[in-house]
Amino acid sequence: MDIRATLFELAIYRVDPESWTQDAETRIELKRQEYRNSFPQLGKIADTRATEIANRVIRFNERPVEWEYNEVIGWLRVIWAGPGPVIKGYVWQVGHPRFDDSIAFRRRYQRGFKPYPFVGGYPICKALEDDFYDDQSNQEIFSQLRETILNIVGSQGWFPNRYIDLHSFDSVGPHLNWHAILRLRR
Repeated sequence: MDIRATLFELAIYRVDPESWTQDAETRIELKRQEYRNSFPQLGKIADTRATEIANRVIRFNERPVEWEYNEVIGWLRVIWAGPGPVIKGYVWQVGHPRFDDSIAFRRRYQRGFKPYPFVGGYPICKALEDDFYDDQSNQEIFSQLRETILNIVGSQGWFPNRYIDLHSFDSVGPHLNWHAILRLRR
């Protein structure tokens, strides 16, 4: 009997949140300087009022959106593919469907890129497959799986130099009974 159970859906981002925040702050500060230099009449207004006006214009022009919803370039679905103790991961990637039913995957992702749909509703590839054994502890299984997941965004992975959000995995994973999930004997 072949069984499949989804364990986690993990988002893959263009950049990590710290880099995104730093880039946004730098960009906004440059816009503030440009705005002040291009409108000398702001110098005649009280300093706090001029800053408030500049901030409103910059906020309108930049339209900052949250990192979580603006920078997703792919998803990793982590599943248990029973009946054996195997965990697999499949990735979906932002792509551009063409008129001839082929798909063009993005090669570059820039800040504020216009997202294409996730291609076709099917995964583009199997990105991980890990076997586990009866003699491994729950913590060892969790650590091995976490390391394998991180390899996806490693220099030799499917999404090199990108960021995978492991927040939910790290919050829940250590508390799971991996032996029960994988049907391992103790």
